Amino acid sequence: MLQMLRADMWLRRHPDAPESQQQALRDEIRAAFCCEEEGWMGLTLGQSRGAILQAVYGLSRVGARGH
Repeated sequence: MLQMLRADMWLRRHPDAPESQQQALRDEIRAAFCCEEEGWMGLTLGQSRGAILQAVYGLSRVGARGH
């Protein structure tokens, strides 16, 4: 992961790099940080929805108490 963060920083500091090199690095970075497996994406979506619902519920309770 550290190597991919370095690659991302390199891309930001070298906007004049050849497009093919930039795209290759972007593809590697995406592959390192974003799993394309449908099962994983489904689980992530479900957990995200749960967290959002908890946040909305918590915020609604704060508003109901007048704070």
